[in-house]
Amino acid sequence: MAASYATTTQLAQRVARGETWTDTESAVLTQLLADVSRLVDAYTRRRFWKTDAGVVRYFTATGSATLFIDDATAITKVETDGDGDRTYERNWASTDYDLLPYNAAEVSQPFTRLRVTPRGNESFPAGVPKGVKLTGTWGWPEVPDLVREIVLLEAARLWSQGRSPSGVVASPELGTFVIEPQLHPQAMARLNVLRRVMIR
Repeated sequence: MAASYATTTQLAQRVARGETWTDTESAVLTQLLADVSRLVDAYTRRRFWKTDAGVVRYFTATGSATLFIDDATAITKVETDGDGDRTYERNWASTDYDLLPYNAAEVSQPFTRLRVTPRGNESFPAGVPKGVKLTGTWGWPEVPDLVREIVLLEAARLWSQGRSPSGVVASPELGTFVIEPQLHPQAMARLNVLRRVMIR
């Protein structure tokens, strides 16, 4: 299940320390964090939360030696279908492929591709739709500090724009209008370092 990248306690400390929050206000804070987290996902084309283990995803290989995948923290099973019948006859050994980048886990980064090992016995079925079946844990090992900070800043900004459950801001001068969650250009610029270039 998709997760928020910061907590309501962290956000409450940013927007008004020491205040007592009503249940409605806490619900608004929770929703703001979830909304901004999903905006970050959409902009970066990544998901920084982890799935459960054992989740199956399918991929179409564009080459026989390298397969670009969604961000993953672990891949536990690789199966391939060479003729398009979706039976996945080939069950790869762990010695048949490497997860790249090699040292991703040590720096809390995800794996983003698989490569056939030099002495591996398998190859990816290039061009076969859904020809590769992967089982694993998807997402990032940890939420990056930059992502958490952006989510808190953006949620605090939205909170300050309209402190009401409906997200409506009203004033005699401006009238009434609704705040639509969206990322600030500065936030997007900071997130560019994490934005994924789509290969497939």
